[in-house]
Amino acid sequence: MTPPRTNPPHVPRGILAWAKRSASVALDVTLTAAVLIGIPALLWWWGGWPPWPTTLPTTDELLKWTSALPRLPAEARYFGARIIACAVWLLWLLIVIRAASITLVAAARLGRRLARRPRPAMPRLLPGGPTQVIAGGMVGAVAVGLTTATTPPGPDIALAAVPPTPDTDTTPTTPQPPAPAVVPPAVTAEPVSAVGLSLPDGSWLDGHLTDTLTAAVTARWIHRRRLYRPGTITTTRTDPDLAPVPPPIAAILRAAAPTPPGEDPSESRDTTPSPVLTPPPGMLCWTGPGADAALRAAVAATLLTPTGGTVWCTTTTWERLFGTAAHSGLARLRLAVDAARLLDDYEQHLLNRIPEPAASTRTLVLIEPPSSTDLPRWRFAAAVAAHLHTTTLMLGPAPDEETPTWHIDTDGTTTGGRLSVLTPPTGHATVALAHDPTTSPEPRSPAKETATGNSAHSMADNGSRPALRLRVLGDTVLYDRHGGMTEIPIQRRAAVEVLVLLAVHKHGLTTGELLAAMWPDVRTHSAYRRLQTTLSSLRTALRPYAADALDRTGDRYRLHPTHLDVDLWTYEHLRSRAATAADTEQRQEALRALTDLYADELAAGADWPWLTPHREATRRTTIDAYLHLADAATDHGATLDLLRQALDVDPLNESVHRRIMKHHADGADLDAAAHTYRHLTQQLAAYGIAPDDETVRLAEHLLTTRSPNP
Repeated sequence: MTPPRTNPPHVPRGILAWAKRSASVALDVTLTAAVLIGIPALLWWWGGWPPWPTTLPTTDELLKWTSALPRLPAEARYFGARIIACAVWLLWLLIVIRAASITLVAAARLGRRLARRPRPAMPRLLPGGPTQVIAGGMVGAVAVGLTTATTPPGPDIALAAVPPTPDTDTTPTTPQPPAPAVVPPAVTAEPVSAVGLSLPDGSWLDGHLTDTLTAAVTARWIHRRRLYRPGTITTTRTDPDLAPVPPPIAAILRAAAPTPPGEDPSESRDTTPSPVLTPPPGMLCWTGPGADAALRAAVAATLLTPTGGTVWCTTTTWERLFGTAAHSGLARLRLAVDAARLLDDYEQHLLNRIPEPAASTRTLVLIEPPSSTDLPRWRFAAAVAAHLHTTTLMLGPAPDEETPTWHIDTDGTTTGGRLSVLTPPTGHATVALAHDPTTSPEPRSPAKETATGNSAHSMADNGSRPALRLRVLGDTVLYDRHGGMTEIPIQRRAAVEVLVLLAVHKHGLTTGELLAAMWPDVRTHSAYRRLQTTLSSLRTALRPYAADALDRTGDRYRLHPTHLDVDLWTYEHLRSRAATAADTEQRQEALRALTDLYADELAAGADWPWLTPHREATRRTTIDAYLHLADAATDHGATLDLLRQALDVDPLNESVHRRIMKHHADGADLDAAAHTYRHLTQQLAAYGIAPDDETVRLAEHLLTTRSPNP
């Protein structure tokens, strides 16, 4: 009969853990003592003191030792042993110095942490050679071991470098220390830099996000201007980076623009500012019907931060918020294939970043509700990264009572304030602005080109010139030809915009296209009412001079070429002539007329969102024309004058600056080349931009290799 099994006496888990740690500490201390004390003691016993040879061998002794190879004499072996002993002493000294430095740094960090609120510490990685690894391992083992060895038997306490794992043992234990507290949300009840914007699609943007987005759009156009490379004259422009801004961005830019005196303010502007919430560093949960929309806004604000914000999340989370195509080309987006890989990559990132935190860099980490195993690791990482301006947002209900939860409504309101919210189309368009502005976007349909006519000037049915002349290259002015080119006043700013918009689109626009261009931030019924008021005001201004100048055929409005002529139409006709000229003389004649007609940028002083692609198209064409004329010029001075006129068209264009620098260098005028380079750096510095690498290399080449020898 099998004897009954007797269970071993129950030993509490805490005592076993303490015993294992004590044994580990004893082993670590023994090994450390063996290295720090045992090695010098062994060297002293074996080689005596001093360890180095007291005298150097003479030449005869070296010859004698060499001739005795392979068996060396005793004095040669003694000399070699001394050399080996010196090397071991030096290696031991390096280990001691490295161990002492690590100990001092750890002590200093501990003092700083004690002076502030307690924070869990992360071990510093020890890059470098074997002495650093050995010293770091010894000091780390002893420091951690001494801390745990003095802890009485009890529950497992997480080490600094290893977050705790959940324990399902029901044995009564001493309560663990609470997790680091998360700072409560920071609420600012004062008005922000711009009043909040409510878009027709349901998005709401606070002043900070509005200003950030507006600055990002401006920066992209500045970069495109400075990096444009002049090319050939063509009948139409197909530059992919001249595509108009997406409708959601146009709506934001339109709503954020200041309202001129006497004009109706945008319906998107809130009349009363709301207290704006700023997600604090640490971990918190966002729930509610507006959580995803608020996350889109938080991601957009982080990626568009001028100081370089970074977003961490999984591919599943990103596609849930923005779709599959939005993440391509985003340099500051860190995607992981799954939650486990995201956690591993983020922990490694923290280890590499903690020694030298960047105070001005904002980081946003998006996570799904983690498993019970990963939750302590995420909580630990969020607490460590809190002083690095990092916010960890959990997309879902809080797993426990320790994590704050914000319930966000559809319009972004939550307890204590309001958060920006973006719908999927607006979020996708906003995040796209975070692509590198120095690269061209994906090919898209270019901005619509102004159609060219068959002649340079429109003619009335009776063969005379049209009664009205509209100038849009420069300040927008409408002239009465029959009245001696007197200026016709246009009272409403929106009426002036209609004139310019229809001048750019010679064949006209439908009612829907006019509404989308001029009032993308206003609901359709309100925008239609504004359009009718604007068209009525414009007809009233035109009626005494040419009642049929504003023509409507069906649902399409246009400027009738029989009654009204536009300088932009003449400009486009000259470009077509230059592109299709049969010989060089005709091409030069058309280009000279084109440059003479370009008085200033299109609709100078206007800031309508739809205008910028058309304005940049005419600017680029004019630069192309000046450079073609400069290439054809044979006189050094005439070439330089044409290049300078091209620079007047766009003082930010680096390609024109490089042409002028080379031209000065070819004429042995290096001072003028240096002045041109300084002019470029000053122009770009106003926008916080440095010259392109190609420009810098050219300046260094011209001002060094071509400098006259002293």
